[in-house]
Amino acid sequence: MTTLNARPEAITFSAPQSALIVVDMQNAYASPGGYLIWRGLTSPPPGR
Repeated sequence: MTTLNARPEAITFSAPQSALIVVDMQNAYASPGGYLIWRGLTSPPPGR
């Protein structure tokens, strides 16, 4: 078992029986043609 010292509490899991999924929300939502544009919303570029 692996324990991650996280907040608000530690998380214990079996690494061999786990998967990591990474979702790039910045690209999915804020890039040209992304969700924000599709919905007709505008926002300044992230970090500016």
